[in-house]
Amino acid sequence: MPVDPLLLSGPSITHREIECVADAAAVGWNMKGANYLHAFQRRMAGYTGRSHAFATSSCTGAMHLALLALGIGPGDEVLVPEIADISVAACVVYTGATPVFCDVDPHTLCLSAASAAARITPRTKALVLVHLYGQLCDMAALLELAQRHTLFVLENATLGLGSLYRGRPAGSFGHFSAFSFNGTKSVVAGEGGMLLASDPELFARAVKFGTHGRSAKNPFLYETIGYNYAMSNLQAALGFAQMERIDDLLAKKRQIFAWYKERLHDVPGIRLNAEVPGTQSTFLMTTLHLEDASMLRHHFLQRLQASRVLCRPVFYPLSSMPMFTQADNPVAYGPGLRALVLPSGHNRTEEEVEYIAGVIKALLTDKETASAAVQPTGWLHYKQEVLSTIAKAKATGLCLPFTHDGEAFSLQAVTAADADNAEVIAFMTALRKENPHAFLSDFPVTEDTLREMLRHYVGRDRDFLLFFIQKGEERLGHMGLDDFAFQEHACVAEGLIMRRDAGRGVAAAACEALYAWAKRVLGITRVYNHVVGSNKQVRLLAAAQGFKELNKTSLYKANVPGGSVFRPM
Repeated sequence: MPVDPLLLSGPSITHREIECVADAAAVGWNMKGANYLHAFQRRMAGYTGRSHAFATSSCTGAMHLALLALGIGPGDEVLVPEIADISVAACVVYTGATPVFCDVDPHTLCLSAASAAARITPRTKALVLVHLYGQLCDMAALLELAQRHTLFVLENATLGLGSLYRGRPAGSFGHFSAFSFNGTKSVVAGEGGMLLASDPELFARAVKFGTHGRSAKNPFLYETIGYNYAMSNLQAALGFAQMERIDDLLAKKRQIFAWYKERLHDVPGIRLNAEVPGTQSTFLMTTLHLEDASMLRHHFLQRLQASRVLCRPVFYPLSSMPMFTQADNPVAYGPGLRALVLPSGHNRTEEEVEYIAGVIKALLTDKETASAAVQPTGWLHYKQEVLSTIAKAKATGLCLPFTHDGEAFSLQAVTAADADNAEVIAFMTALRKENPHAFLSDFPVTEDTLREMLRHYVGRDRDFLLFFIQKGEERLGHMGLDDFAFQEHACVAEGLIMRRDAGRGVAAAACEALYAWAKRVLGITRVYNHVVGSNKQVRLLAAAQGFKELNKTSLYKANVPGGSVFRPM
């Protein structure tokens, strides 16, 4: 059974984030409609050492506002790096100015000061600095260049949040700095951005443009045509909670990079991004450079994907896009086209990095193979073993005998054959009709719907193992294990439904038999009661089995006028 695809990125969300967003949704309106906005802005300003912060709907919008506040417009030129998100060039185009594409440093892929100096003309008014994947631009050289030519500086610090240049944080440089908080970043807000500045006059101009041109003295008067670039309070609540955890979030990024470095630092033909002297990188994304020019990046990415590792290329040169004219930037079009981003999300584990590194080594060793067969370790190997056991039970069956009051019973795994067994479908239909209170989902209960549900269970629910509780050939109910947390060796008890005439104590005995098997065979150390019905017997059984509710809340269905609602138990 192959390893599940290892995704490129993913945030870290805890109950603190959920708590803040729920609070904003419940009471964050009217007089409290900007509470989290103000708190998020204060945190970002304090973290970067800025005086002013304005939360925006996107980083693109933040950069657009900065350029407008700086007076950039038609006839002006703005220097931008070749390797960056398209928004870096787009925000320049929005103003009517022209983006001028500059080459990048071969080690960091950030804007090259030498290339920028060569592109300056009498029309050049500003330059946009972009920190890339945690690595920082050569700020001393670029700021000196800007000062010498009287250029405005906009610092896109999105991918450098938390990184330091000579002790100063990314986002503390230039006339303006901007951040993004979409789902791939170290700090997420779902979407959204932040514009920061230290000059109060410039900042006030930017905010006016970002709030429809509204007067600072009267919110019902407008002094110019502006834009609606404000962030919502709900987004700000998520960003605020993430900033409370910023140190832990950044530490995890550095840990992920350290795992990659330990396994790949001495592999010939590749190199990883590294800290430039005088800087401290957060390693938002671990990047891998293919130093063998004969190796095509797109081909290597295809082979990685075939091996269940989902990577992405480093940004393509912006001037290669059809709306621009290709520039002469040999680093961006050479080494820059041989760099890729490895899975670096907050949910990555050391076992996953071990697997990814093994795949990379195998593909580099055998350059002709379409994919690499690497044996996973740790919890990834455990996950494979559990899923294989479940798949086998669904395919060929599994019987777990147990006794109760001196009588013989059994748990019989529901198999692929059962999905088309008319007798099984009829039993499932009758059981559901008899126990509507025990199910949290409502749908028309027919043999066709139950047959479709069973087919879904057999074909798609890989970590759900359902058993019929039987006395001889007579089915008394069903129960199962679902929602496996493989890293914690835990799962959820699911679908415990009994016929009303099943007999006292049979369900409890079946639970004990199933949990004992799960512990012995699957290595499960904790079973949680996830969702149960509203009948008293099931609730008492859950309590008797010693269930502990941690991150999973049991619900019950209550009938109310006009329908039903689900409430915490």
